[in-house]
Amino acid sequence: MRTRLPLMILGLLVCWTEGARAQLPDEVWTIARHNDGNILLVSSTDQTPDRLPDAIPPSSLPNFLPSPMAPNVRPNPMPSTSDGPPQGNYDPSHLYLPEYVPPSPRRAPCPCEPLGRLWIHGSIFYGTINNEDAPSLIAAGGDAIVGNPDVMPLAAEDRNAGFFRSGFIFEGGYWLNKCQTIAIEGRLVLLESNKAPFEFVSNGSPTLGRSYTNSLTGRAETELIAAPGLYSGRASLLSESGVIGGEANLRENLMCTKAWRMDSIIGYRYLRLSEAIELNSIRTSLSELTGEPVGTQTAIHDRFATQNDFHGGQFGLSGEYRFGNFYFDASGKIAFGVVRERLEIDGNRIESGPNGIPLVSVGGLLTQPSNIGYMTDTRFAVVPEAGFSLGYQMGPHCRTFIGYTFLYMSNVGRPGHAIDTMLNPTVPTGTVVGSVHPLRRDSRDDFWMQGINLGLECRY
Repeated sequence: MRTRLPLMILGLLVCWTEGARAQLPDEVWTIARHNDGNILLVSSTDQTPDRLPDAIPPSSLPNFLPSPMAPNVRPNPMPSTSDGPPQGNYDPSHLYLPEYVPPSPRRAPCPCEPLGRLWIHGSIFYGTINNEDAPSLIAAGGDAIVGNPDVMPLAAEDRNAGFFRSGFIFEGGYWLNKCQTIAIEGRLVLLESNKAPFEFVSNGSPTLGRSYTNSLTGRAETELIAAPGLYSGRASLLSESGVIGGEANLRENLMCTKAWRMDSIIGYRYLRLSEAIELNSIRTSLSELTGEPVGTQTAIHDRFATQNDFHGGQFGLSGEYRFGNFYFDASGKIAFGVVRERLEIDGNRIESGPNGIPLVSVGGLLTQPSNIGYMTDTRFAVVPEAGFSLGYQMGPHCRTFIGYTFLYMSNVGRPGHAIDTMLNPTVPTGTVVGSVHPLRRDSRDDFWMQGINLGLECRY
């Protein structure tokens, strides 16, 4: 009995120990990734991954581990991307650990519109120019004779009134970078050389004459072209004008969004204005009372021409706003520089008697040796330009538009201002009495043109 009691106590202790061990969970070691990127072994009884047994140092493992279910199968790592899970056939027998890929730097999207680094722009211009304050050069009346001031002047300053002319505007450029912030551009402006003729014909009635002021008497007089019983003849006034210009600019974007943009413009501008006034008359003597043989013809020719060449630097702004397929743009520029004027005055008189032999002399009526010739002058000038247009986007590359353009140039020489209507009758004889006239007058004036333009723009 004494021998069995210790053995029974020892058996009970063994059974109680085995039962308690059965109630405790098995310790399991799992895999975790440390903050420094190393793969660590962590016990399930340890709640903090940073507390590790000293006997198990951290070690770096590859990005994949063999699955415990297939320890002898070598995993085939699948390519992974930072945007999602691995692409391709997924093997469930492999354990894939996510691979950290830092996001690649991406270029900010370009907010500027419209698309297209190369653009070509062409439009038809239809407009008018301003009239200059030119004197009256041809007169008509009833029974006017030489020295009678009661003739009706035909105003030469109206020679451009109501005359519209057409022209062309071409423009092209290229953005030097993808986001369309810096570009080079060129522009060409052409206004056709328009001729506005006025012609007056008379067989003697009404009276026609060339107007002038006698510098010796101060009275208005006429040189007869047609008068009853004296002369039959005709007179014509021809006005010419043309504009050509070009630009070379650097354009830089100041601000832009998907709906609008604002650009600055700086560059060089050239502009040429060419004008001329030409007066021609021819008369035939009908009576010897004129002091000429019957049938004598006298042709008088006067021409006043100016050419203005502007060179200067310019700057300005250009903006555009888009709403749906429509858009509105506006621009304003101003150029500062110099204009070089060239004034040409020429004239002659041709008399042909009944025998048909012509006699040519220098000087017409208002062109005499005192003012015939060439003259040049250089002075400061300003050339501002403004315009706007409304357009429609027809497709991904092209759009059409209609707009308005205004151009101004200061300190230009104009032929009407160069005409001196005072005449000293002794100048053609070579023996001058009194003051010399006609003279070369200061021809400075202002010029502007305005009109509508219709065109097409394409970008690629």
